[in-house]
Amino acid sequence: MQALNEKWTAGFEWTYLPERRESMFFYGAKYASPIHNYYFQYIPMGRKEDFNFGYLGKLSKKLTLFADLKGSLEGNSETTLGYRLRFQESMVTGFASTSGKATAVYKRTIGGLLQMQLVGSIDLLKSDKPARFGMSLGFGAM
Repeated sequence: MQALNEKWTAGFEWTYLPERRESMFFYGAKYASPIHNYYFQYIPMGRKEDFNFGYLGKLSKKLTLFADLKGSLEGNSETTLGYRLRFQESMVTGFASTSGKATAVYKRTIGGLLQMQLVGSIDLLKSDKPARFGMSLGFGAM
């Protein structure tokens, strides 16, 4: 990637696959401002996802919003929308996708060393699948 100016970064990568005797090019670009960031990438090697458009908005020190559109030239696509809300010793992240899956994560740092995480997820398009919940404890800071 190469900085074109203070807001635009773009580039490409070339890869040679000797087992297939193929060359592949990958392209990407990013626009960054203090609050809003947009990115694009095109990867012709990915069979399910050829391109990706994204948005990341830091609306305040505590709130971040994001959106991601993945798609292919064959007509497959999926969009994910989400948020992250930070507090002094914890954060809440939530996202939902057009595939019907929704997830929420609560992370909390205890004593600056121990990290607790609560996760809940559900598949809204498959009513026969139950909602799932989990909890984990680990060492490390956020």
